[in-house]
Amino acid sequence: MGNLLKLFTAMVVVGIIVEEIKKDDEAERWKGKSLGFVPYDLRPPALSKIKENYWDPTSDELFSGEVSGIGWAINFAALRKMLSFLR
Repeated sequence: MGNLLKLFTAMVVVGIIVEEIKKDDEAERWKGKSLGFVPYDLRPPALSKIKENYWDPTSDELFSGEVSGIGWAINFAALRKMLSFLR
C-alpha cells in the first residue's frame, strides 16, 4: 500500500508540473487540477483563505474543491455538524 501511495503522489506532482508548463502567460499560476481531478493551490494562502477553506458553516459539503496545497480541504464545520447527529 505504501508503494502505491508513493506512486500516486509522484503522479500528482508530475501532473502539476505538466499542467503548469502547458499554461499560457495569462493563466493563473500554481492553481488548478492535477490529473484532471486532484485540486492544487500552491500560492501562499492568506489567513482568510485558510479559514474559508477549512471552516465554512454555511456549507454542508465535507470536502471543498478549494485547497491550500494539494488535495481537498476538509470543512471542519460540516464535520462537526455530522458528528453532532451521532450523539
